[in-house]
Amino acid sequence: MKFLNNEYPKYNPENKPWKSGFYRAIVVLTVLVLFQPFGFRDKDLELKLFLFPVYSLIAYLHVITEFFIVRKILKSKKIWYLKNELLDQVTSVLPLTFLVLLVNIWITGDMPFNFHWYFKLLYHVSSLILMIAVIEFLYYTSRSSAIRQSKTRIQF
Repeated sequence: MKFLNNEYPKYNPENKPWKSGFYRAIVVLTVLVLFQPFGFRDKDLELKLFLFPVYSLIAYLHVITEFFIVRKILKSKKIWYLKNELLDQVTSVLPLTFLVLLVNIWITGDMPFNFHWYFKLLYHVSSLILMIAVIEFLYYTSRSSAIRQSKTRIQF
């Protein structure tokens, strides 16, 4: 549990939200193209060419929104811990999954609006976000240590 009290440097002012959003959008697009979850293998190519970028845009906007909200919180809090990031990811995946469900119902019309499909999508969306979050954690912690090392070299 001590591990969760470590500072999480993702929202450092030196990190740009658009880069993180672009990374997540690329990962989502890659997963959708390679694995085609949610029955996309059976869909027309035109629908895929429309939906895949839409989901990537949703992922991009999700990250930008996270950065905006967390940086507003950080103005009063000053430190963002790993446990805060974990809580943020868990709470943001629920409305994100609902948005994905609504977009899928609106565009394809073949997915029913019920709890079964919501929880099925929740599993897929949270799995994808977990994979992305682990990679981001590794990236931002190594980047943060590199930033700290360069600042200490400049001071001497």
